Amino acid sequence: MAATRQRSGLRRPRRDSSPGQVLVLFALGITVLFAAAGMAFDVGRFYSERRFLQNAADAAALAGASGMLPNTLGPGLGPSPDSALSRAKVTASLNRAYKNGPTPVIVKDADVVIDTGERTVKVTTRRDPADGPGEGVVTYFAKVFGIKQLLMTATATAKADPAGGVCNDVVPFAAIPQDSTGWTVGQVDTVQFSTDPNTGNFGLLDFSSLPNGSCEESPCKSNPGASPLPCEIETGLNCCLQENTDISIDTNPGAKVGPVRTGLKDRWDADDDHDTETYAQYLAKPNPSMKRVIVFPIIKNWAPTGRTTVHIDGFGAFFLRQAPDVNTATLYVEYVDVIRPGIADPNSTSSVYVLHLIQ
Repeated sequence: MAATRQRSGLRRPRRDSSPGQVLVLFALGITVLFAAAGMAFDVGRFYSERRFLQNAADAAALAGASGMLPNTLGPGLGPSPDSALSRAKVTASLNRAYKNGPTPVIVKDADVVIDTGERTVKVTTRRDPADGPGEGVVTYFAKVFGIKQLLMTATATAKADPAGGVCNDVVPFAAIPQDSTGWTVGQVDTVQFSTDPNTGNFGLLDFSSLPNGSCEESPCKSNPGASPLPCEIETGLNCCLQENTDISIDTNPGAKVGPVRTGLKDRWDADDDHDTETYAQYLAKPNPSMKRVIVFPIIKNWAPTGRTTVHIDGFGAFFLRQAPDVNTATLYVEYVDVIRPGIADPNSTSSVYVLHLIQ
């Protein structure tokens, strides 16, 4: 009798044979991945390009603050908001930032906030879609999601403060006030660099006697056989001197009329403008070189000879109103306020100013 094979009630599982589902999921995953990568590209470019807008804001605020000096409008007339606004806008336009490509940064009047009391200028630079099509930062991949432009802004605030320290183009003259009032900006004077004109001492300082590191090595010392004084007067020294500090420094005694006259004449000749008489006229010329402006420390406890400890009471500046006369020691100058790199001190009475960012 033939045996009969009984079928089992269990069935072998069927293998899924729908690769199309995998392809769909893969396609969706790739789409999401590319979309995320595209958004990351746009956002990354946004933050990368923002630094150019920030640079424009920084530069514009500093330029605007240059109009915040107390005598910008003239001696005793105060800061000039109009000059601050104009300088900020012009400087911003010299910078480029991204829209659909690098374009000049145009600042609106409303985006420049001027505080004459605090001597500050705040500038906001923008790439704003609200200003019209293409005025924001144009996107690439984000357009897929309907985002065609992005808003980008940057702000900076700069301030003009008196200098508590000056670190550039300091001439080794010691300005010695003859009384407690000192000088006022706009005052025209005959400068004598000595507490006693009969000594022949012009109130000169020997910066080489400063402690190591206080003053950079001067190129004026490259010729050991010659006096470095004319060169130091012409070029100025990159020495960081600070107000309200006592420094041990050599005075530079002797009748050095010749080297002083030579240095001042060389400085005068290095300037392109030999025609204007007043500082206001000088500043009205395009891009003055400022070689006719002399920055100096003010020292009250002056000793005419030898090595001594002197106290720096502030910093001042004067404008050469005439070429140094080869026949006399008379030099007519105008006391001015001026901007130099240095250390800001709001409590200083210096007529030298430092521009710095505070935000």
